[in-house]
Amino acid sequence: MSWALALSEEVRGDKPLAVACGRHRIALWRSPEGDVYAVEDRCPHRRAPLSLGCVLPNGNIRCGYHGWSYDGDTGMLKNIPNLKGEQKFSSLYKVKTYPCREESGLIRVALNGEVTPGVPSGDTLARSGVVALALDYEEYLNALFDGPWLIFSIPGVRMTEYFHGDPHWQDGHIVLKRWCHWAGRRIDSRFTEDFPLLLHSATNPQTGETAFSLRDMERRELIRATLAPAPAERGVTAIRWRAERGSSVPPMRKLWLSRRSPIRHRQWVDGAKLRKLLKSASTPFQKLRQGSLKSADIIWHGGFDYAETR
Repeated sequence: MSWALALSEEVRGDKPLAVACGRHRIALWRSPEGDVYAVEDRCPHRRAPLSLGCVLPNGNIRCGYHGWSYDGDTGMLKNIPNLKGEQKFSSLYKVKTYPCREESGLIRVALNGEVTPGVPSGDTLARSGVVALALDYEEYLNALFDGPWLIFSIPGVRMTEYFHGDPHWQDGHIVLKRWCHWAGRRIDSRFTEDFPLLLHSATNPQTGETAFSLRDMERRELIRATLAPAPAERGVTAIRWRAERGSSVPPMRKLWLSRRSPIRHRQWVDGAKLRKLLKSASTPFQKLRQGSLKSADIIWHGGFDYAETR
């Protein structure tokens, strides 16, 4: 399993980037050839963070404390200041390395095993951002399924609590479709069947990385976005996101969707609204993740206010 822990533009060739996933602290950097490396953010010598050091012209990472440098491919110690460069060093001072890969504008790091593909998002989306959200990772996932408007917004669009079908498996992801309105329409969603927009989401059940696509009734793609969360420390969830406006936006709606970023990720979650949020899609989502529920076992009740299982 791998996590998207950085945007491509965050990882540079002169200064390492410190990231975290749960208890794992990792330093990322680029070689002069553009390859990305990931190692444990701790020098084996005196436990200083390697992310406080620098990247050498040969692509090795140098600790900022005593200047020890390490190879990104193997993690082997390569140089100690004031010692001959040809001297062999003990593997005791090897730094732990992590497999990583750059894909669709995100840097994916495997904490165990090989790097796995992320959600299908196609090309690198033009707009991006990083948010540290003061919400526990699991609660973030539940809120994303029950009330995504608490997590992010789409300018000019109002998401509703109504779904087009049940959450279901598709190509290894949990897929959900949510009805939406244009923001200017003051219509109570409980008393209409006219929903001009559909928000399609595909979520990796292991990492929670989610690809969104907003379409109108002519199936024109208006917005594409990817949210890549990762558990951080102290109950915080770190989210990297990428988004882009589609090429088929109706002329009368371009004013809404072109002036601003395609999505706005919130810096905080309204606690009062989160407390009142009813459990809906998060219940089958969690059961699908755990393998204790099949799509056919889901029963929706009364406007999708809650879900039960047979």
